Amino acid sequence: MGRLARAYGAGPVHLAGVVVGLALAVYGVARIFQHSHVEQVVLWFVLVIVAHDLVLLPLYTLLARGALRVVGVRRPALLPHVVAPALISLLLFIVWFPLIVGKGRLTSLSTLPLDGYLSRWLILSAGLFVGSGLLYGLRAAREHRRAGGPRAPDTARQI
Repeated sequence: MGRLARAYGAGPVHLAGVVVGLALAVYGVARIFQHSHVEQVVLWFVLVIVAHDLVLLPLYTLLARGALRVVGVRRPALLPHVVAPALISLLLFIVWFPLIVGKGRLTSLSTLPLDGYLSRWLILSAGLFVGSGLLYGLRAAREHRRAGGPRAPDTARQI
């Protein structure tokens, strides 16, 4: 086990996780190429990569720098607890945008009604922020008890 950790850089559980993840990715790609609309899928992937690298990456980098200025250097550990729920909420909004704004044409395969996506998205987003805030409060309280004084949680352990 020591030789594996030195050669690979991590333990066997990590290696098994990477192998399973790669196997799932290969299975997904194989399933995509079984369908007749391969060109559309490849075009969609290329457009998503370009949109991410040219639009989204600079945008959320600027937002993170602006948020760090607002939060300040005294509490940098607060930033991930704001950014993570905001990004998850934004991703959910982008994925379910037509249904959230009420313009979706999705036919329900379940018995759930198609209306109410806006309220569900708002409740889920609020829950993400509340949960993240509670987690930050717990970590700050633990650090406060450990250090014997007021201090924000260590950022290096959260990343």
